[in-house]
Amino acid sequence: MNYVAYIIKFLYRNRFWLIFCPVIVTLIVIFYTRDLTKLYESKTTIYTGIISGYDIESSDGTVVHDWNLVNSTMSNLLEIIKSKTTLNRVSMRLFAQHMMYGDPNHDNTYLRAKTYRELLAITPPSVQALIDKSSEDTTLARLYAYQEATPDNFVYGLFNWYHRHYSYSALNTINVRRIGGSDMIEISYIADDPGVAYHTLLLLNEEFVEQYRLLRFGETNNVIAYFERELARVGAELRRKEDSLTRYNVRHKVINYDEQTKQIAAMDRDYQLKYESILLDYNSAQEIIYSMEQKMDEQVKSLKSNPQFINKVSEISELTNKIALASLMREDTIVANVETASLKKQLEDVNNDLTGISNRIVAQKYTKEGVATEDIVTQWLEALVRYEQAKSDLEVMKDRRKRLDGEFVFYSPIGSTIKRQERDIDFTEQSYQAILNSLNAARLRQKNLQMSSATLKVLNPPNFPIGSINTKRRMIVLLAFFASFFFVLGFLVLKELFDRKLRDKYKAERITGGKVICAFPMPYGFLRKRFNKKIYVITTKFLGNSLMPYWKRDKPNVINLIGFDGGAGKTFIATMLCKFYHSMGMTVRYITYKNDFSDKSRYFAVAERLQDFVVDGEDDIPIDEADVVVVVYPTLDDMSIPKPLLDDAAVNLVIARADQTWKDTYQIRFNRLVKEVEGSPIFLCLNMAKPEAVETFTGQLPPYTFSRNLAYRIYQQGVNAD
Repeated sequence: MNYVAYIIKFLYRNRFWLIFCPVIVTLIVIFYTRDLTKLYESKTTIYTGIISGYDIESSDGTVVHDWNLVNSTMSNLLEIIKSKTTLNRVSMRLFAQHMMYGDPNHDNTYLRAKTYRELLAITPPSVQALIDKSSEDTTLARLYAYQEATPDNFVYGLFNWYHRHYSYSALNTINVRRIGGSDMIEISYIADDPGVAYHTLLLLNEEFVEQYRLLRFGETNNVIAYFERELARVGAELRRKEDSLTRYNVRHKVINYDEQTKQIAAMDRDYQLKYESILLDYNSAQEIIYSMEQKMDEQVKSLKSNPQFINKVSEISELTNKIALASLMREDTIVANVETASLKKQLEDVNNDLTGISNRIVAQKYTKEGVATEDIVTQWLEALVRYEQAKSDLEVMKDRRKRLDGEFVFYSPIGSTIKRQERDIDFTEQSYQAILNSLNAARLRQKNLQMSSATLKVLNPPNFPIGSINTKRRMIVLLAFFASFFFVLGFLVLKELFDRKLRDKYKAERITGGKVICAFPMPYGFLRKRFNKKIYVITTKFLGNSLMPYWKRDKPNVINLIGFDGGAGKTFIATMLCKFYHSMGMTVRYITYKNDFSDKSRYFAVAERLQDFVVDGEDDIPIDEADVVVVVYPTLDDMSIPKPLLDDAAVNLVIARADQTWKDTYQIRFNRLVKEVEGSPIFLCLNMAKPEAVETFTGQLPPYTFSRNLAYRIYQQGVNAD
């Protein structure tokens, strides 16, 4: 089968459905879209400065491009623009402006009069009473106070329902995109009112910048507040500890602990040296006195028993003790020097008195060893003075030792306490410094964020749309046309696949499995009725000529016309064949079950040839003498044709209507018929076919008008044919 030809014929056959149905649907769509809402688009461009901005946190002020951070920041900014919080603020402010500045009689830059009248019609009086036309802030405050998350709250529903201007679903259609890899963002919005589109973007530019600042500064401000609280707390603790150390030093009279302990250590060292020197003087004076007393035993006894001598010795001891105390305890002061000089003068006087007393008391001039008594007494007195002086110094040194030991006992715990407090103060001071550094870093970050947020500039303000954008009406119309075209085409294809009408040669052969030899057309209507006779003659001529090659040499050549149901047109076709063969000069015998035999008789049921059940009349041509015998049998629904009659025929012609459904019972009987007949061919002949199906066999049929000629060329794939 030539599928291209089949498709072309299929399309041509259904040309009226494929043309007029889409055209009608398209006209209907054009009619109903004549008042299609016009749309207006407004655009704005924002410069962010995220990539090319100045960064005070870097050493040279330039931005270090961390692309992950850059992309994340840009994504966050885009999400902030289309967040519900931002769009809710825009929705509320847009509604407030429309209620404040709308005019029911004149269009303005906020919205058209028609839009404002529609808004007033749906706004409850209780909400209209909230509008303060002198203050947008007051109006917004009232609307937010009135808003409540309930289904019957009008203000809440504006954003959460489906209003075409104020709902989230409407505002979410705002298109936000980053322009390439640049710092700029383009925002566009389409609405059915130019003022709505324009002011929506104006409000969005204000709101998303504010939301961006709040989100970016919120965390940094919290961090700064935390560090400020910690800095105040640690600073107060540091001052408290420093004041505690100061009070401790004052209470224990500590000016400089290290220097003071050094001085005490130096005093202890000097004390040891002084003590050793005094002890050496004490021991040496004691030895000298002991040695002298051995030499002048009697003189010593007389001296020690003398009251004056004893008093003077006591006085010397007392003065020596005072001098030692004065020299050890206050040797660095002017008062100490004056006092020591006075005491030494007194001591010198007492020594002179003691020498005079000792000289008077001592009578012997020489000792027993022959040494002069005066010299010995002088030496003994000197040794005695030294001894008393050393003895007094030792007493003073013992007292000094106690005082030094007291200093060590006093300063030892003070040192550890001061060190512990100083370590605690140092740790607190380090914490204070760390918090201060963190606070400075947070403030620097805040400043950097302020600078980056300040770079959010509206590079191109929103434009007020003057003209509407191209509507989708053309697309809708085209879509309606093609959708209806393909719908009809699909329906016709399904109909073609599942429809079992024989219709034409290709479909009949595909459905039945038999061979179609010819097709008779259905008669033309009133306007072309005059061409019916001519087209039947043409068709009959084609059928008669097509059957002749199957004739046998022996007479007669029987042509059996068989049908499965009544009304197939067997009688009409048989009559036309008889006329055609008769016009050629042949002797033709026409036999029909209606006039020439009875299909109910026994002779028909067991017949092996026509003569067994057909009786020749006086006016009939004998069957054996006829050139052609055309036999019309009853329908196969009523009877079964004997097999010998079918085998004996030159051609068995099954007549089927092209405009009726080929039933399963027809197919079963046709298959059985084909299987039973052995000696004669079986062909199908379609009746009541459309002219296009008949022209497959006969060629173009009349009338031969221009439109018919063109249609025939298209149908036969011969548009360019001569």
